Order: sequence, then structure tokens, then C-alpha cells
Amino acid sequence: MEKIISCSENTNIFSYKGILKRKNYFIFTLVVILINTLLNLITKKIIDADMYSFFQGMAFVISILIVVASVFATIKRLRDIGWWKWLAIISIMPILMLVLSCIPSKSFDENGRKPILERLKDFSVNTLGAILIIGYWGIGLLQWAAIYAGVYAYTENWIISLILGGFVAYIPILGTVAGIYGAHAFWNFPLWAAILLFTFHYIFWFLFTIFQMILEWIESRRRNV
Repeated sequence: MEKIISCSENTNIFSYKGILKRKNYFIFTLVVILINTLLNLITKKIIDADMYSFFQGMAFVISILIVVASVFATIKRLRDIGWWKWLAIISIMPILMLVLSCIPSKSFDENGRKPILERLKDFSVNTLGAILIIGYWGIGLLQWAAIYAGVYAYTENWIISLILGGFVAYIPILGTVAGIYGAHAFWNFPLWAAILLFTFHYIFWFLFTIFQMILEWIESRRRNV
């Protein structure tokens, strides 16, 4: 019974049991991006100091809930594609979103093993995925460095920046703002380049996923002919 539950899809965002397919993981990620964007826009529009403090506190709570939900969703997605579930600890950064939203579910034969032909067929895809992961890790590390640079540019104290930077990086809105500020003010990046550093992965991930969905639609049409 436990094996059946672990192989069935679970769309409860605050549960780590079961699996999560590409479509629902894709939708979940879009919702997270939308919520973060709305929180950022609303925060900029608030002028009253008391209201601003209240909303900042509420945004912090929402951010914590988003982090928890993201970790659980990533655990279920990793389980679906047969990857090591502890990779979910880096779901607080947008490093795995591109790969997890594109990799198909792991298939098994009647003995619970992945078919050899299926593994051979996926070899080229896995190789490309490894290249993408290495590149995405590099961008993720650059983002973390930019966040620490942003905190240092504000505090001008390396010890404080090392302590605060780790906490800021875990909060999507604050981490993005601090990273853009660090890349622009401390590294002298043009503002558009600093913004692109923290947004290009969403754009690339979205376009890549749409492209894959089109390919799958074409393949399904060919099978029905």
C-alpha cells in the first residue's frame, strides 16, 4: 500500500508524499512566480509606514510558506523522475525548475525496473540535462554571490553580510532585490543586466517548457494519424 501511495500523484502543496507530474509542477511554479511578483508590486505601492510594516510581516510569512511548499513540490517531482530526493534542499533557488519541468516521468517494467531500451533512449536527454544543470548551478552560485554583495553594499561589513546574506537568500523577494542591488551597485552591472541575472532563468525555463509541450503535441498528432 505504501508503494502505491508513493507512486500516485499528490497535488497537496503541503504534503511531501506521492509524486508530482510535469504539468502540475509547471502550474505550481507559475503560481509561485505570480505571487512573488504581486507581493513585490504591492509592497512598492504602499506609502503608509504602519501598513508597510504589517505587509512586510505578512509577506515574510507568505514567503516561508512558499519555501515549504516549494521543497515539498520538488521532493514529489524528484520522486516522479527517479532522482535523489534530497536535491530538494536547493529548491529555495530557481536552479532545478528548468530541468524538473521538462524531464518525463520515470517508467518501470513489471519487475519494478526501468526498461533497458528506455534507458538507452534517454541517454542523450540525460547528457543534455547534465550540461544544463552544470550551467544552471553556475548561474545559481552567481546569484548567491550577488545577494551577499548586495547585503555588503548596504552594511559595509563582511561579517554581518555573511550572516544576513544567508537568511536573505532564503526569502524570494528580499533575495532577488538584494541580488539585483548587489550586481548593480557593487559589481557595476548595468541595471538591465542585473535584472536579467535574476529573471532570465524564468524566461528560458518558460520558453523551453512551451517548446517541449509543442513537440509533445506534434508527437501525439503523429501517433494518432
